[in-house]
Amino acid sequence: MRQRRPKSRVGIRHANPRRKAREFARCYHSHERVAFIQASPCIIPGCGCHSINAHVGSKGAGAGRKADYDQIAPLCAVHHQALHDGRLTPDQGWLLKHAAATEAAWQASQDSPYRSTP
Repeated sequence: MRQRRPKSRVGIRHANPRRKAREFARCYHSHERVAFIQASPCIIPGCGCHSINAHVGSKGAGAGRKADYDQIAPLCAVHHQALHDGRLTPDQGWLLKHAAATEAAWQASQDSPYRSTP
């Protein structure tokens, strides 16, 4: 009996580009919005470090799925990791309030007549 060779996995796409773009838009909205969040200081009192996009809500999230872009609060990398590790346990309402304020600030920056266009 002749043995079959296993099929090569070369050339298999590991991510569907359209799905990847759709998920980025759902989670982050746009690259401009990501830069806007990163330019904001960390919301933890007394920190003031540069922030990253921290998904703090669970609206629209399933198992292993990030929340939508309107559920992002600016947290520095240290506080973001502490939030995931359970070392930082602020009230969920407090985090969502800051996420809503961040979303309002983003919307206001988009409505500004002085907004720079790329």
